[in-house]
Amino acid sequence: MKTAALALKTKHFEHYKVWNVSRPRHDLKRCLSVENSGWPPRLAPPLDRLCSLCKQFEQWLVANSNNVVVIHCKLFSDESVEDRFDMKRFADKHIGANGQPSHKRYITYFSSLLSGKIRVNPAPLYLHRITVSHLVGRVLSVKIYERLKPVYQTTPTWVIFT
Repeated sequence: MKTAALALKTKHFEHYKVWNVSRPRHDLKRCLSVENSGWPPRLAPPLDRLCSLCKQFEQWLVANSNNVVVIHCKLFSDESVEDRFDMKRFADKHIGANGQPSHKRYITYFSSLLSGKIRVNPAPLYLHRITVSHLVGRVLSVKIYERLKPVYQTTPTWVIFT
């Protein structure tokens, strides 16, 4: 950590800013000026927080052409890094560098949201049914979160028919 902090200070002087998107870490605060903006591990970030972060990045980068954004995300272990690399290599080989169609749709949707072309509907959305297919012989469990807190969870169940 000290080596990374020294490299940032040497190369970018005061033109870098670190955003920590994992749990708050005291060792980061000792070495660097850090904005803690994390969310619980293994959960997708809330859309409003993700938009807020992107806007903060943009404001910082626009403020000075020399500014640099550093995003810190602590993984769970060294094995997590290896697993992530293996998944990325598999995806690049079998799916393509551009990713799955759902990823492309999400990126298009999110960029439209950030640019103001579309807006988030503030009205609540109620799920009355969830349909999942092609899971015969698998264990299925559903967990629904609202504002990062689980509000509903099914018990794991073997799927024996479609």
